[in-house]
Amino acid sequence: MVPNTFEGYTLRGIIGDEKSSGALKYVAGYVSKIKERNQDRFVWMSEDAGADVQRGTIMGGLCTPGDPGP
Repeated sequence: MVPNTFEGYTLRGIIGDEKSSGALKYVAGYVSKIKERNQDRFVWMSEDAGADVQRGTIMGGLCTPGDPGP
């Protein structure tokens, strides 16, 4: 069994000093297409979800000080 494969971009970083308690970790990205198990081609994320448009998915997240994060 082959897992799902995604096509997209991510940006990840830290604002502040990671060794102190004041650092803010962030991640943002855009996932445009997916290739499901046993498929030969990538399709738009919106098409896979059943929509009639060709768009991807925007995602983002923050880890505040005191949160161990990923």
